[in-house]
Amino acid sequence: MLTLTILLLCLPFALPAQDRLERADGRTVSAKLVSAGLADVVIGGADGKETKIPAGDLMDIVPAPATDLLRRGEETFSARDWSGAANAFSAAAAEAGASAWMPVWSGLRHGEALLQWARADRARAGEAVAALRTWCDANPESFWLPRARLAQARALVIAGDADGADGLLQQLSDLAFDRNLAKHMELEINLERCRAFLVGKQNEVAEARLRDLVTRGIPSSDAPRGVRTRMLALRGEAQILLGDAIAAKSGQKAATAYWEGLANDPKVSPDVRAAARVGLAVTARAENRLRDAQLQLAAVVAVLDAGAEIRARALWELAEVTALLGDHPTPSQAYYERILTDCPDSSYAEKARTKLGR
Repeated sequence: MLTLTILLLCLPFALPAQDRLERADGRTVSAKLVSAGLADVVIGGADGKETKIPAGDLMDIVPAPATDLLRRGEETFSARDWSGAANAFSAAAAEAGASAWMPVWSGLRHGEALLQWARADRARAGEAVAALRTWCDANPESFWLPRARLAQARALVIAGDADGADGLLQQLSDLAFDRNLAKHMELEINLERCRAFLVGKQNEVAEARLRDLVTRGIPSSDAPRGVRTRMLALRGEAQILLGDAIAAKSGQKAATAYWEGLANDPKVSPDVRAAARVGLAVTARAENRLRDAQLQLAAVVAVLDAGAEIRARALWELAEVTALLGDHPTPSQAYYERILTDCPDSSYAEKARTKLGR
């Protein structure tokens, strides 16, 4: 009997799924989420007592999928079945008897599924904007409000309303300041504004703002580890976007010196170094040094440890220059296929599908 009891206790279902809280100090803890507000987050302990945590001490909260509908939503989201995920999350948000936070989280995930769908099919952008706007209006004091507003702004950009996205992000920036949100939030919001500026062809404004973000994006030495890590990652994104802004404003040749500096800087992240190499390869292509460009891009894909978005950028440029070289030595189609296989959620996936006629 004792052996059977021990075995039952070891079964996976013996312990309930725990919600995950990512703290500003870099630690990840598991707990039972009671409520998630913009000012405070409340968790329950094993002894039944509740603990209040300032929201600014947390980077993120990821609730466990506590119902069948939520689990189905997360599974279909991971499988990139955006329609199935949106439907499951929408149904989960309406479940009776759910905890106070669960319909809020489910509704947010519904909006995020629609955003992902819009990235693959721009015709869905309006639906994503509407769902996220409705969620934000209904949950103005939710811990996840900044996340939802950022998603709404991204959906607006996809829908072609860069000015609307900028206005929304300015409001969010004011909120972050007024409510003393986590220190990385201002940098993330302003970086998103710069993306909207570039989409809206406000290249000069984007370049000036990005130079400022790169300078101010260095976290203080006493910043909590999680905040510091996030700020450094966002600063890397700003460094990459600045190169794009320089090229958009003054031409690819004008960006060459900037990319060269980053490519030779031992302190930059692997993503920034890889993006710099891609930028230099684009310059080589513009100067009709096609084989040189192809070799540089192939090296980025094969050697540098870059994230999905930068790998997708390198694969896209490699496909384009390989097509100019007569699909030699590898058909350009193979590189478009690799974007869909290796980086399906990158901003280049939709372009690759178009190239492949899908």
